[in-house]
Amino acid sequence: MDIKIREVDRDESLAVLQKSVSIPSSFSFSTPSKATKSALSADGFIKENSLVNEIVRRVDETTLNSLETGSAPRMAKEIQSLFQPGKMNLTIFNMTMDEFPQRHLMRTFAQHLYASSDKVILLPAVKSSLFKEVRPDRKTPIWSEKKIAAYIAMMAKLIDDIRDVGNNKVFMGVVPLLPIKYARLIIALYLQRGVRCFAIDANTSDVIMHEVDLRAILSEINQGIPLSEAFIYANNLGFPRYEKNEARADDFLSLFAYVDVIGSTFKQRAIKKKTLSGAFLPRVKLFSEDNYSYQLVEHLPIRREKVEVRNQVTQLMESHYVRDLIGEEDLARYVGKKKAVDKTMLDKLGSIASDLRVK
Repeated sequence: MDIKIREVDRDESLAVLQKSVSIPSSFSFSTPSKATKSALSADGFIKENSLVNEIVRRVDETTLNSLETGSAPRMAKEIQSLFQPGKMNLTIFNMTMDEFPQRHLMRTFAQHLYASSDKVILLPAVKSSLFKEVRPDRKTPIWSEKKIAAYIAMMAKLIDDIRDVGNNKVFMGVVPLLPIKYARLIIALYLQRGVRCFAIDANTSDVIMHEVDLRAILSEINQGIPLSEAFIYANNLGFPRYEKNEARADDFLSLFAYVDVIGSTFKQRAIKKKTLSGAFLPRVKLFSEDNYSYQLVEHLPIRREKVEVRNQVTQLMESHYVRDLIGEEDLARYVGKKKAVDKTMLDKLGSIASDLRVK
């Protein structure tokens, strides 16, 4: 099965492309967009307008062992029940192990990954600590070439294990937000395997503040396949620290850095504030489409789950509004009106558009 990706229009001021993405007889949609979680699909607006449906599952060694002993059919069926017709269903396996699993467990997982995926197989996400090692002469863990090589080998074997049995689905390769020395090797693997869909896993980092790494990753993909012909999805996106209970929504601003679809932040920890008594109060973030910022709120008249639905709906609406503006209005002028977006940020986004030179 093949995926068709075609540029429809582009903005000349910011790094945003409108693309047509389709798998014949399965789904078709235009970017940019915002992915939504399957758990929120009961909301009427999300059910009607969401284009990318995320199903997130945590995987540890206990999970892998259970697949070996017969739980795979049940688990795959539970995931398949959450697929939505006419959408890009992405099953996201978040591997939480600190060590690489045994080879026989990963062979079994490869077939479970295939069975639990709809038309697109998204390779699993891993913890950033899996790429690092502790050395006696260093106070903090450092990037390990040996571990990154092991990771690349694991991804290669996952792809090959699936293909050896037979595959008619599209692969989406995960590219962790790593220094380009290491990310280049991962991207090279995917390009060698003919992959045209990429998932940038920011691991809750702010990719706009990690502009050098983001630009290098996008540039490396662009060298192998023009970004206008690739699909770029990004998840676990972070944002700056809060100042005066507000922060710029850099995760959403990633849409203006050649990201076609922004996903969920399933690795994100809860935001808390310490009180005078030493206790922690849960706080929630409320997205503002008028300002492109998050407000940090401690007391709301509605439940936290309602806030999450509201944020997803608002970002989905805004992303589609931006999509419809492409080619019709100067997006730099539009985005520049947002209170949280200053000239420095606008120039940074504009430089990504001008410097990458996407064909």
